[in-house]
Amino acid sequence: MAKDVDPIPIDALVDSIDVVEHHSSTAFEDQGDPAKHHFERVLVQPVTKKQVTGGSGEAAFMQHLGNTVVFIDALNSVNADSYSIKLGDTVNYPGGSGQVVQIDALKAWLPTPHHWEVWLA
Repeated sequence: MAKDVDPIPIDALVDSIDVVEHHSSTAFEDQGDPAKHHFERVLVQPVTKKQVTGGSGEAAFMQHLGNTVVFIDALNSVNADSYSIKLGDTVNYPGGSGQVVQIDALKAWLPTPHHWEVWLA
């Protein structure tokens, strides 16, 4: 049986976030206020994520993809209602907020995620 790597240490998970569910603007019925979900023991890090798109040479250009990443550990982060963050959700964190533009579930040796990296723009 494969042994997984250690979780992200609790001492490194110093932030909390609130996630507001995304509601489609094309919905016809009144959906009320969007639901909010609280996560504790996560890590919010400022980053700059860019990607070359449009081909190569003069056709290529840099596309800005995100400015913040949130690390959510599978074992040590607290997600009381077991909500799965989705593209388009809004994440509020101390000092700012952003919309979810990418979610990476990263595995080590076991088939279940070790942690998630949630990219915000």
